[in-house]
Amino acid sequence: MKTSSILVVLSGEANETLGRQAIEDGINNETPTATIYTDLEVDIRYMNGTQSNGVFDKVSFLDNQRWAFNYVTGEESFTNMVSSSYNIFNVWENSALSYNDIVNQVENYINETLL
Repeated sequence: MKTSSILVVLSGEANETLGRQAIEDGINNETPTATIYTDLEVDIRYMNGTQSNGVFDKVSFLDNQRWAFNYVTGEESFTNMVSSSYNIFNVWENSALSYNDIVNQVENYINETLL
């Protein structure tokens, strides 16, 4: 039996559910063996001694790297956390994007920071 896949193009602004799915799709497209967590609280201490924390929609783990993704909708706020040195902990936050834009940005961000 032959199966086929259908590409769905979603161009309107993504809601929270579609945003989370787009993030996960982008992660899986670039790092299919990464472990993905949902609504994970991240606490980080930077090399200068400062600390920060925030809850992210999706956080992916691959070897010694971490990517934290937050698609901000409605009453949510940006965490304003910054990526760490040496691409060990990488933060992507955005809002008001289409599903396809989110997937593309997540894929590109992972590619730019992947060691």
